[in-house]
Amino acid sequence: MTSIPSIADDDSTALVERRLGRRHRVFLGGKALARDRIIDVTFRDLSARGARLIVTEPIAHAGELPVLILREGLILRSRIIWARPPMFGLEIREAIDVRGECPEPFVGLVDAWRAWEMSRTD
Repeated sequence: MTSIPSIADDDSTALVERRLGRRHRVFLGGKALARDRIIDVTFRDLSARGARLIVTEPIAHAGELPVLILREGLILRSRIIWARPPMFGLEIREAIDVRGECPEPFVGLVDAWRAWEMSRTD
């Protein structure tokens, strides 16, 4: 017989939530800058400090991964903190509005957003 451990208020084995912000389940289209190419991604969870996304192509499992939320026009400077391909967990370090000045390395993501924006108005 299998028993389920109790998680009482005074129990020292209580589960600890490691997220720093509230997580929201989402289904948002996006793009990622994976080394030298732009790939499609889908955001599945999003919080102020992190995200869970699904990629459409294989990517490196470590390091920086700038991503773009198309609908919001935001580039998220992030790093991969866990990987279960095709799903990845990200720590968000900074959000950059594509309508303003963007650092040179993110020009491809800005161009992808502009193309997406144009396709919506046609």
